[in-house]
Amino acid sequence: MAQLFDAASLRYKTPEDIRTAVWKKYIFISAFATLTSYYDTSIGAIYEKHFDEAKVLLQEIANIAYAMNIDIYDEVEKALETAKNLPYDSSTSMHLDFTNYKATELEWHYCF
Repeated sequence: MAQLFDAASLRYKTPEDIRTAVWKKYIFISAFATLTSYYDTSIGAIYEKHFDEAKVLLQEIANIAYAMNIDIYDEVEKALETAKNLPYDSSTSMHLDFTNYKATELEWHYCF
């Protein structure tokens, strides 16, 4: 894969531990996609009105990762800081799909 990016003159990072990198990416989007869709509101509104719930959800995700020997507890505060620094009206792709009546990850539970 690196050869393709090099040939296209694209920048990329190759993480030393892909499992940890995936969980670091997952923790923010999982928590905030869920909360913005559930409350049908922006990331800023989640941070402002549902901060404690967001923190608990992020902590739970970190706990699941830790059970798989992946320590991402420091990502809880990083995710909250990211949410705080985004423009108030920022949303998530799942929330945008939800508000536009498109299929979302929420519907997947019907398949099982």
